[in-house]
Amino acid sequence: MSYRRGSCGLLASLTLFAGSTLVQADTSFIRTWVEANGGCKATLFPPVHTTPRPGEKYLGKSAENWTDEDIEEFRRVFLKCMLIVNSPPGTVNLDTRLPPGFTYPVGERSADHRAQLLARNFIAPARAAKQQREAQAEAQSQQAATEARAAEERAQQAERDKQAFDAAQPERDRLREQIAERAHRDQELAGEITGQAEAEERKLAEVKQVAEEARRAREAAEAKLAEAQAAVEQARRDPSPPNVSPPAAPQLSRSDALSNVSVRNVRWRRDGFDVTMTASFTIQNTNTFPIKDVEVTCRHFANSGTQIDSNTRTVYERVSAGGSFSVRNFNMGFIHSQVKRTECSVTDFGRT
Repeated sequence: MSYRRGSCGLLASLTLFAGSTLVQADTSFIRTWVEANGGCKATLFPPVHTTPRPGEKYLGKSAENWTDEDIEEFRRVFLKCMLIVNSPPGTVNLDTRLPPGFTYPVGERSADHRAQLLARNFIAPARAAKQQREAQAEAQSQQAATEARAAEERAQQAERDKQAFDAAQPERDRLREQIAERAHRDQELAGEITGQAEAEERKLAEVKQVAEEARRAREAAEAKLAEAQAAVEQARRDPSPPNVSPPAAPQLSRSDALSNVSVRNVRWRRDGFDVTMTASFTIQNTNTFPIKDVEVTCRHFANSGTQIDSNTRTVYERVSAGGSFSVRNFNMGFIHSQVKRTECSVTDFGRT
């Protein structure tokens, strides 16, 4: 049976079944809410055109907790209320059972529309938000569990590392003792080598002194011999009257001749683990005669300006009269570790 505006079919049908077709009262929360708010009336149900806020309720129940059965029940109660509003008073109530085959197209379309709006605009967003919150909570829980497992693994690894470190402590102590013992032996050996080196240097200095004295004596003897030979040769070429000596030619003193020989352009560096001196320099001879076997002495000074060491070496080469000779990468011997500056000069030479 269909309801048409202006006809009496709806009223007659409802009157026919009134009283004898009552059902047991609906105990759903929707029925409870309708009765608590004054029963069915035209403006009873709130609109559902906005997205709900978290926890917001509709008809007293949170939107996220509505079920599909609740939506269907809402549609039935809404349809009943439309019948009640559009029927004479007392003919229809919420307990009235509609006759088989009864149709109410206008009310059904309106009830379906309101149920669809409720499901689409209110319940579905709330369910989606709830699912999203639950998914986020689950993800956070899983992340927390993962982090907890990682923290536990790190703690276990730290404990294993600590146990391994503690287990290796005796070996580290043994190696430390070996290193300390080796360092002590090396220190003692270095002291012995240093003492031997100093003794060798003293012996070398003594040998050099003896050799220098012998060289000077030889040179003096050679000079006297040369003078005697020159006198004999002169007498042979130009005999002089008896007891008359020719005037002696002026002789250049040894110190003046030595001052005419100098060391120029000195450059030096440390070699051999910074314990020996290597020098490059030029020997300049401004005398009128050639020289050879030039003795070079380098005096060494600390940063304070104090002379703390010296080295003397002989360059066994010839330097022509008024000429020069360049020496490259010449080993001057051991050098003090605190030397900052050096001064080199010629301290002796031989004549060719």
